[in-house]
Amino acid sequence: MLHFLILNIHNMNLNTSIVKVVSTSALLLSLNTHSESITPDNIVEKTKNYVTNLFNNAKDQAVDDFEKDVVRETDFTHLEISVGQDIFDLGGSSTSTKTKTEAVGVYRLHENDNTFIFNQTSLVNYNGRRTINLGLGAREINDDETVIYGGNIFYDYELDSNHDRLGLGLEYITSVGEVRFNKYKALSKTINYKSSDESALDGHDFDISYNLPYLHSSSIFYNKGKWEDGVGYEVKTKQWGLKAEPIPNLHLSVASQKQDSNEDKTVSSLSYVVPFGKQQANKTMQDGKFTTKLQNIRKAIYKPVKRENRIMKKSVSLGVTASGY
Repeated sequence: MLHFLILNIHNMNLNTSIVKVVSTSALLLSLNTHSESITPDNIVEKTKNYVTNLFNNAKDQAVDDFEKDVVRETDFTHLEISVGQDIFDLGGSSTSTKTKTEAVGVYRLHENDNTFIFNQTSLVNYNGRRTINLGLGAREINDDETVIYGGNIFYDYELDSNHDRLGLGLEYITSVGEVRFNKYKALSKTINYKSSDESALDGHDFDISYNLPYLHSSSIFYNKGKWEDGVGYEVKTKQWGLKAEPIPNLHLSVASQKQDSNEDKTVSSLSYVVPFGKQQANKTMQDGKFTTKLQNIRKAIYKPVKRENRIMKKSVSLGVTASGY
């Protein structure tokens, strides 16, 4: 019995020694992998650097995991950054373009199986004017999760000129297509801005889109708007085009824009969506087959309201009247 215990202790010591040798060998191999050979003079410094790198890598991984958890668990459901062209600038040529940049975020206030109540906040910069939009929306989805309908209310404020406006909207969304109607009511009166008398215009727009079975998502769309000051002045805008998602969360849009009877102008825009929560699932390419059968669209309930976030204005300077954003 004593001989058996001595033999086992000897084996345990041998195994421990082997582990130490293997571990030390692995460490030395790692230290030699990306640097010059180890010498008695540099082994301490190299070991310290190796341990430091291990710690930093572990720390970076922990930060990445934390960020993923935050994105997965947050009540933000959508964040979109976009940059593009537009011809509807105030006082500019109807065929010239200006750059528009916009950031839109959607935050969940309440959600159950059939209802989604949310706040939508956005900031848009166009033609040197910044506009902030604060909105409250409510959406209902049917039990089959194939139809969404909703309503929203927004307050729009142009930071540079102090123009402000109220907006109301309705929307109907399916996997086949989407329909939206927005009404806008100017709140600010005539404001003198940069030596011009400006008035925010009332208006409305109608937007319809048809989804295509290509890429990760794609659609064709048409938008028509009408803006007026209530005393006889009005302006009409139109745009139609194609929007596609060739890479997950990256959207490209190409459209033709027209104001009143002026010539059409082709513009483009690019946007990136940060996926939150349930929208983090991997996206797959569509099969290219057209169908009128309604599909599950639960994810669409988390997306932002489509509306005109800039304030349409009329400007009068030296007897010349112009309109635009």
